[in-house]
Amino acid sequence: MRFTLNAAKDRCSKLGRNSFLLLVLLATISGNSFGQTDCDCYDRLVNLSAYYEAKGKLGKALKALESGMSHKKKAKWTAYECSQLGKLAALNGNSQQACQYLEEALARGWDRQSLEGEEFAALRQSNHWKALLERLDSLQGEFQKNIHWTYRLALEDIRGSDQTIRRLIEVDPATFRQLDSINYTRLKALMDQYGYPDMEQHGFDGSQGAYLILLHASMYSEEMYADIQGILTQAIKNFGYKKSNLAQFIDRREVWHHGRVQLYGTWNAYRAKEFKEFRNPSEIDKLRLPYNLLRIKEQAVMENRDLPANYNPTPYPEGYFCGHDFRE
Repeated sequence: MRFTLNAAKDRCSKLGRNSFLLLVLLATISGNSFGQTDCDCYDRLVNLSAYYEAKGKLGKALKALESGMSHKKKAKWTAYECSQLGKLAALNGNSQQACQYLEEALARGWDRQSLEGEEFAALRQSNHWKALLERLDSLQGEFQKNIHWTYRLALEDIRGSDQTIRRLIEVDPATFRQLDSINYTRLKALMDQYGYPDMEQHGFDGSQGAYLILLHASMYSEEMYADIQGILTQAIKNFGYKKSNLAQFIDRREVWHHGRVQLYGTWNAYRAKEFKEFRNPSEIDKLRLPYNLLRIKEQAVMENRDLPANYNPTPYPEGYFCGHDFRE
């Protein structure tokens, strides 16, 4: 049976809220679980690039990232994605290509101070670098010209509210709940008016700010959680959010809100050698792959963690990386 979000909503009154949430999850991973949509290919290849980079295979990392980005409309590329392409090109010794990607990053609002990073040390000796520096002001002007300022300033105001209260030492949980609900209502009104934050439509990448607000608001009622799941599922289809990030979103709520063990192994202590417990180590990859994640085996390498006991790696399905030849 193929589930859709609308079909899930139609069943809601009969099955109740908890059953509806299950149907939303099924809608996310149902049907063509290992499909080859552009969104899936983009997601998987970006993740594969990060794995290659962690392994020090920078040529493969660049090739995988370029392959992944080819599935996403260029107007939707973010500053971070362009800067990552530029960094990998620079580390691979291609100064012209690196500067072209960095120009794209700067035209999307990338912080010019990041050019001082050590990864660009060799690039700074090239003639292409000098030409890039001469265009810094014009690139910044290009970015500012294309911003939807009303949306951006409103979103930053909501994010500021969200983060300010979390910097306070002691806040009553009821206050958090009230503020998070208010911020969600404000954000939802903006998205109803302008859509999910999108580089192509709005000239800036506000997805991270929106994600934090949605994440915090999801910790309360099941109704609000279901609504947010719907927002993120739609954003995935438009490259505003990644299905692999949705797995982490679900894991965080399982741990934070419900006090349960995570499902997908995506929510772990920083720099810890071990993964936090997840529910089914022997079957974990089978749960991860429908969300475009790499296997726990590769995540362990990327995060320098020990593999958990009873873990059995699952082979990637044929064509999982959309024509890219993955070899360990």
